[in-house]
Amino acid sequence: MEPFFTIGAATNGAMDRFAEVFDYAKEVKRIAKETDCIFIPLQKPFDEAIKNGGEVQLLYDGIHPNPGGAHLIAIEWLKVFKKL
Repeated sequence: MEPFFTIGAATNGAMDRFAEVFDYAKEVKRIAKETDCIFIPLQKPFDEAIKNGGEVQLLYDGIHPNPGGAHLIAIEWLKVFKKL
């Protein structure tokens, strides 16, 4: 699954430090492709949900999902695996 983060209590004031997560995500995607594993994108679904006012319902601090965030991850996981 793709590493992700958003603006939140743990990331405010340190967005540049967390920006390397995007590099990690590229590397995870590359490794998944190289090893014929499944890659599940998460940054875009979290970004879209938060843009629609879902930040409090999804993440405790911009990094760690709460039950709503875990539900979003499960939905994205199921989307990928239903295609298989």
